[in-house]
Parts: sequence; C-alpha cells; structure tokens
Amino acid sequence: MGDSNKNPLLALQVLEKLVSIDSRFKMKFAGLPFNKPTNEIEEAYQKLFEGKAAQLSSNIEFSGFVDDMNVWYKDVGFVINCSNRESQSVSVCEGAATGAIPVIKEWSMLDKFEAASKIYPGYVYSDVDSMVQSILRDNENFDRVRSNIIHKFREDFGLEKTAKQTLNLILETMNR
Repeated sequence: MGDSNKNPLLALQVLEKLVSIDSRFKMKFAGLPFNKPTNEIEEAYQKLFEGKAAQLSSNIEFSGFVDDMNVWYKDVGFVINCSNRESQSVSVCEGAATGAIPVIKEWSMLDKFEAASKIYPGYVYSDVDSMVQSILRDNENFDRVRSNIIHKFREDFGLEKTAKQTLNLILETMNR
C-alpha cells in the first residue's frame, strides 16, 4: 500500500460501506506498510488511513510483504485497485488470474485518458458507491463470475498472447 498514490483510504471507504450492509466482509492488505511520510500531506493521509483502519480493525488483515501471491490470493474474492495512477496494475492481473474479481477505481491522475477502462473494460468504476454495488452484485453469483474472470484474464493476459504480442513488437521495432 506504500503511500497515498495507492489510495488505500479509498479501499477502506469501500470496506466501510460493505460492512454496514454485511459485517462478514473482510479486507486483506498485502505489501509493506506506509513509507515514512516525506511531507505534511503524506503524514496527514497516513493518519487518516490509520484512524479508519482502527475503526474497521476486526474486518482487516495486514499481511505485510508476501512472497507467493498465488497462495495469498487463494482466499481473496475481489481485488480492489484504488490507485491514482498505474502503468497497468500487476496486482489486478495476479488477482484475476487466481479468480479474484477486479474492482478498479479509474486512475484519477489519468482520467482524461480513461487508462484503466481501456486496459480493464467492464471492471472500472467512478466512485465508492459503484464499486460497492459491483461487489454486492458479483458476490451473489460469485462462482460463475469467478470462473469467467479466470478464463478472460488468462486469455487476455496469459503467456501465449503476451509472448506473441511481445515478439511482434520486437519484430516491428527491428524493421523500422
């Protein structure tokens, strides 16, 4: 979660709304804790996050650094990405490959490009409420949606397709 760019506070807002509907919802965080704040804005953000996390502590698990994400994702139903900017978001692909259903907030620093929507069409939402509604909807048909996610992401981002695209890119570059 690292810093405010990853926007974990927004993920807690999603969790808070879900817990108000069904207290069984849980959220797991992987990764190192916040970096030491480098400025007042980061420090204030970190304090807000810690306060909200304390309120929701019975519904949160902090895993720290994880060596084997495939094992970690085993019990995860949804992978939430709330970042302000990403190049592609490896966590979304890793999670989806294991069957975690993606729930992505459009990357606010790239809004005008609709970057997340172009990479992950159908899994990108504009606000907390629409993210919560998608989780509730997909949770009702979880096994079917999970199966579709695994198939789609392995097809779209799997080794066969990406290796072919990489080779084509190399060949195009060499022929210029």
